[in-house]
Amino acid sequence: MLIQSPFITSIDTDHFLVTSGKLNFSDNEKVLSHDRQGSFLEQIDFTVSESGGTVTGSLEKEGGGDLTQFWSDDFDALDCTGPVCTVDLTPRVGTDTAPAAAFVYILQSDKTTLVAATSFPANSVEHIRVCSLVLQSAATTGTEGALMIRNWNDPAFGITNPRGGNIVSSERVRKEHALHNSGVVLSITGSGTGTITLDTTAGTVYQFNLQTFPAIDMAGADNIHLVNLSGSEYSTSVNLVADITTLADGVTAIGNNKYFNIVVWGVQNRTGTTSHLMCNLPTGQYNNSLGGTTDAQKFSVHTIPSAFRGTGFLIAELTFQLTGGGTTWTTVQNKDLLGQTPILVPGGGTTTAISMFPDSAFEIFDNGDDSKEGVFELSGITTGNIRTLTWPDVSTKMWADDGSVPLTANWNVGSFDITMDNLILGANPSIISSANAIQLKPSGDTDDYLEFSTNSDVPSIKIIGGSDLLLESDNVGIVELFVQESNIKNIQLFWDKTNIVGGLLCTHPLDLRASGDTDDYIQLTTVANVPIIGTVGNCDLKITSSSGEIDFDNENLTTLGTLDCGAATLGGNLIIPDAGYIGSVSHTNAIQIEADGDIVIDQYLT
Repeated sequence: MLIQSPFITSIDTDHFLVTSGKLNFSDNEKVLSHDRQGSFLEQIDFTVSESGGTVTGSLEKEGGGDLTQFWSDDFDALDCTGPVCTVDLTPRVGTDTAPAAAFVYILQSDKTTLVAATSFPANSVEHIRVCSLVLQSAATTGTEGALMIRNWNDPAFGITNPRGGNIVSSERVRKEHALHNSGVVLSITGSGTGTITLDTTAGTVYQFNLQTFPAIDMAGADNIHLVNLSGSEYSTSVNLVADITTLADGVTAIGNNKYFNIVVWGVQNRTGTTSHLMCNLPTGQYNNSLGGTTDAQKFSVHTIPSAFRGTGFLIAELTFQLTGGGTTWTTVQNKDLLGQTPILVPGGGTTTAISMFPDSAFEIFDNGDDSKEGVFELSGITTGNIRTLTWPDVSTKMWADDGSVPLTANWNVGSFDITMDNLILGANPSIISSANAIQLKPSGDTDDYLEFSTNSDVPSIKIIGGSDLLLESDNVGIVELFVQESNIKNIQLFWDKTNIVGGLLCTHPLDLRASGDTDDYIQLTTVANVPIIGTVGNCDLKITSSSGEIDFDNENLTTLGTLDCGAATLGGNLIIPDAGYIGSVSHTNAIQIEADGDIVIDQYLT
């Protein structure tokens, strides 16, 4: 630029140089002008097409036309009209199930050639980035287009949006939420009373540019807006206890001794203007402090309405307990949220459902006593397996596998088999009940077993498959089977292992009732240490032998009655009472033996 003017008296050489009458930019200005180096001045349009199995990428200016390249050494024109500039993308396609990434660029060393590779060059290699893509097969690309296509537009000015590139970039940043930088520390005043106020220190917050957030004090001239109180949205409060009496729905009262959360956020306005505190009310309340401080059921509302995008920022989540019959608030927790990201959606709170948790992170607690907690443990599942727990359509309880917490109600498993090592019944009495017979089949024997049933109100034990029932005992001395009313009224069948003898032991007279006769029978008793065989009923006692002989083993036979017998052989003496008689059936007094031994014969001897 040639300068011929008497009015130029001095030149700022930091920015301009005058050489031989020419005005030029200084080296500093040239460096600054290259802040867009490695880009096109115009907005680009890179598209993908397919024909006959060949995938092609095409580049031109948005709306058609040539592009201007900005390099470190020059501005260069890229011919995109005769025809458009293209690149073969076929070597970069993937498959329908394994798409491939592709990156398109132009090297400063070859300013007219589009290159498609598996990555962009290193930053040390001067190049202009054009596009990044994800491509499936050529056929699918032809019918559905690229799976992903991203033009790298960094224009000095736009075509569809004619504002400068820096302006567009700033607009993008302003779409983000405001970002806390420093200060804005929140304090609570009045815990345990009927007046709760909040105050914050001054601080700084980014909108796009850094702004100053003023100190706010509700106990002074400031207030807080109740954003989501239904029916009174954005109403103001200078005392939270007085103005927050319900949940966000405006209907459900906060209960006495209940725990609840409010979320406090700020609106960062332009420095020097009034900024504000905002309050989101909860959608629910808790019975205990742990529920409130962890917000186990996600009742807290962390959303900032979209109208406050770029100016709203989270400050704190406060947990309170309503006490004093509903007249006082007590602070439980002041949780710092500065720097955390709000949920930028219109209206009240929403949460994203999370369906998978590690067992170490998933805990539940009792709503009446938060010190009672339960956890899940899945380490017993085989690696790679998924086990499903299906909830029954009834209210039920769980029990402990060590028996310390038994089942407290009837358990009906339907037609399923139950396999267990031991069945231990702890009730007194314990009952095993069935509408049908119960069969016990131990030792894997399904042919020989016991069947328990009740027929005509009479309990029955039946042997199935065999004829014997074996009763054994590991006692070294005796095996016993008792039928008893009590410990002093019973009958005992026993086998004495030591003396190798078996027997019946009865605590009272033992009746032997045979042939179905319940009126006439033998009764065994012991009186004065003398065993007695007697009869009950109007009957005689008859002893017979199939061999024709009854052997009393050479013992004395004593009777106070009449000894009536057929032929008898005596191996010893026949002793009768003094003055007793020996006779026949027809003449019982035929012979008398007196006390002195004299014999009196009633008949003549023949």
